[in-house]
Amino acid sequence: MSLQQLVGTAPGYNQTVTLKGKDGKNYRRQVAMQHKIYRCVNCHKDTYRLIREEARELESSVGGLTPILLPESPSETIHQYPISTPTGHHSVNKDVKDATIEAEKCLLAKAFNACGVMTRRAIHSLCTDKGAKGKDLCEQLKYLKDNNLITPDLWEWAEELRIVGRSGAHPEWEEVSSEDAEYALRFLQEIIRYVYINPAERVARKLKETKKKKKKP
Repeated sequence: MSLQQLVGTAPGYNQTVTLKGKDGKNYRRQVAMQHKIYRCVNCHKDTYRLIREEARELESSVGGLTPILLPESPSETIHQYPISTPTGHHSVNKDVKDATIEAEKCLLAKAFNACGVMTRRAIHSLCTDKGAKGKDLCEQLKYLKDNNLITPDLWEWAEELRIVGRSGAHPEWEEVSSEDAEYALRFLQEIIRYVYINPAERVARKLKETKKKKKKP
C-alpha cells in the first residue's frame, strides 16, 4: 500500500452516534464528519475521503458521576473517491471489468440491490470467459472449483455473490443491505485478483527474472 499524506481539509458536519457506558446504558453523542484530501507520495494523485472521527468521551472530573463511555464508533472512512480497486488491471476480461465497475458505482450511489445484481453479472461473465460448463450459474461455479480455477474458499464467496445477486434481482427475496453489497463487491474483487491478476503478475515476474539471467555474462 502506498503512503499518503494529508494535503487539504474542508468544513464538515456532525453526526449522532451511540456510545455504551460502563453502566450498560446507551448515550447519544455528536461526532465530527471531516472532508479530507490525501496525496500519494509515489504517484502524486489525490484521493478524497469523508471520515467519521472516533467517538470518545472521558469520565467527568466533577464528582466522577459521569461513566466512562466506550467508543462504539472508531474513526473510519465513510466514502472515498476514487475507490481502490483491482478492476483496472490489464489482465481482467472486459465484460468482467465493465460489470464490476458498474457494481462499484452502484455501491457508491447506495443502490445496494443494483450492486448485488452487477456483482452476480460480473461473476457470470467470469464463468463465461473461463469456459465454465453447466446449465446455470450454480453449476458453472462448481465447474470452476472442480477444475481448480478457483479455490474452495473462493467458491464459497462466489456462491455468496450468486445469492446476493438473486436477492437484488427478485422482489420476493430480502433486499440487499449495505453490508451485503459491500461484502459482495469485496469478494468479487478478491476472486478477480485470484483468477486474473495473480497469474498475470506471476508471468510478468518470471519474464523479468528470465531477462536478468540472459543479461548475465
